[in-house]
Amino acid sequence: MRLEVRGDTAWLACEARIDEIALDEGEHAPDTRNTLLVRATEIYHRDNGDGLPRWRMWHTHISPLPPEDEPRPGFNDTIRARGLGWVPWEPLPEREA
Repeated sequence: MRLEVRGDTAWLACEARIDEIALDEGEHAPDTRNTLLVRATEIYHRDNGDGLPRWRMWHTHISPLPPEDEPRPGFNDTIRARGLGWVPWEPLPEREA
């Protein structure tokens, strides 16, 4: 995950694993577990819409990650090879003054 805050705006980028458990008539059914691997980007702004300085999510985008063995364009690696959660800015880039 990477979170960057600049003034009243922030963005978050991450990869995540979501374990979804289906329900059958209100009961948990552990044998129907479905694991989803996703990437997400979230944009926040410190303004509640009425001008008060409260952090609110203004935009989000979540999409599934490709299969573990599918090469990633531009990097030519795979999730299986690099691991979940690796991002191209590790180590973090130096901040400009």
